[in-house]
Amino acid sequence: MCTINEAHPLGVEVHDYRGVAKEELNQIALTHARCPLEMDEPALVRLDLLKFGEHGDVVVFRGQHSVADGFASALLMEDLIKLVLRQPAQGPALSYADY
Repeated sequence: MCTINEAHPLGVEVHDYRGVAKEELNQIALTHARCPLEMDEPALVRLDLLKFGEHGDVVVFRGQHSVADGFASALLMEDLIKLVLRQPAQGPALSYADY
């Protein structure tokens, strides 16, 4: 069971879209996902929780290009998938040279 606090100390931004027409959900999620992080923002990554009520929730992860290049993204996604599936991390992280 997971609980999301409305005011999370790590800065998860909660957006409540309950009651929005089903046809608009995809466009709302795309708008959030395509919103770039500006270089002068203090956060290097940002998490948005989009609450769509009975249609479910969406988590949008955005990161500045400096921390979200292809190599870093692959490692991050692997770690997130392992966390969700409750799989243990196996050995040290893959090095850039090995990638």
